Amino acid sequence: MAAEKVKRTAQSHSEAPPIIGGFGKSSASILIAPFVRFKAEVPRIIVNTYKLAFEEIRSGNPVLAKRGRSRITGMTMMLGVWSSALPMVLQAMAGIGDDEDEAMRAGIPSYLRGNTFFYYRDKEDGSLKSWDLTFANPYSLMADPTLRAFDDIRRGKFASAAGKFLGGLITDQYLDEQILASAVLDVAANRSSYDDNPIYEERTDDGITKMTKRLTYLLKEAYGPDIGKRFMRAWDVRDMDPTTLPREDRPLQVFIDGFKPFKQHSVDLSKQYRRFLYELKDESSRMGREKYATYSRKPMSDDKLGEIYHNEVEKRKRIQNELIKVSRGYIGLGMSRAEIFRDMTAKNVVSKANAKNAFYGVIDRPIYPPTFFSDLLAKSEGPNPTMTRDEALRRARILYKAQASYGARFIEVEEKF
Repeated sequence: MAAEKVKRTAQSHSEAPPIIGGFGKSSASILIAPFVRFKAEVPRIIVNTYKLAFEEIRSGNPVLAKRGRSRITGMTMMLGVWSSALPMVLQAMAGIGDDEDEAMRAGIPSYLRGNTFFYYRDKEDGSLKSWDLTFANPYSLMADPTLRAFDDIRRGKFASAAGKFLGGLITDQYLDEQILASAVLDVAANRSSYDDNPIYEERTDDGITKMTKRLTYLLKEAYGPDIGKRFMRAWDVRDMDPTTLPREDRPLQVFIDGFKPFKQHSVDLSKQYRRFLYELKDESSRMGREKYATYSRKPMSDDKLGEIYHNEVEKRKRIQNELIKVSRGYIGLGMSRAEIFRDMTAKNVVSKANAKNAFYGVIDRPIYPPTFFSDLLAKSEGPNPTMTRDEALRRARILYKAQASYGARFIEVEEKF
């Protein structure tokens, strides 16, 4: 009986569902779902712990009943206090509210956005530090999606909450990439998942340099031992005065941190904010190309043509809302409005006009330039026209009408600084 209880409430190879055992032996497991059996065991153990606890409480045996109450208390403390309440308390103590937390998550790599972080202020310089204890706590697999969903429920975003809960509980846990597969996909796309920068330069790097950078990235991300990475960090600052370095970059501290069951990070607000801005710029660029669907040779109704323009307006409003909301969060974290405006407009990530509009809570009404319409008309000309002249003029007329329907130059958005 004791052995049966242990098997129900601890990891056991024999207790893994057949589908999980079979998947772990398949070729697909090489690419996706790392540690799938371990992850599948966590919800089984949680459910079985509560089931067994209630069985023991109802057994009539006072010793077993006491043990059952201890099981419920222990699991509830782990899920409710350590995995849920404590991160919220530490977050509040560090002065991080809903806007600030959402802003922080918008500026970190996508594969970390569902994790639970502990924040605190450094006593020496007041800088913000974070601990990611997600991988030190196996029950975070269940707690993290719940916390992310609860954040949205408090804000009244029920659809978003459902998406985050299901995505964190299923997609992120059981359909995520293995480290090697992730590194290979990064190399194929020439994009580092850590900082979204190119792994190699397409035009300025020669063939040998490109190959070297690809192999270096693969070795570092997929096969590089942690102790080797720490040694390189310490070696890079060997000639520098340790007192001038942040604590976590001092050689001795680099190796001490290697023995901790969690990773500590210094939060670089400007760096994280710029990461968010570049992601937003990419999305805005992709959205701006959608209007070229009107050049298609396929038939398009008046409603479909108008929808293209109205969809662009709505998407631009969403992007501006996101820009304002996240920027407001970083101001709450300590960045000034001047720093926010500087990072927005650096390298024209956000145009100066749109950056100013953000502070006023508006967007410019999208205006298609004359070249767009002349190119549309050109589709009806030449040796291989894709539409008639009347069709080109009809499409142009519908788009002009959609533009005019908004009247004013500025369109107000929901979020405000």
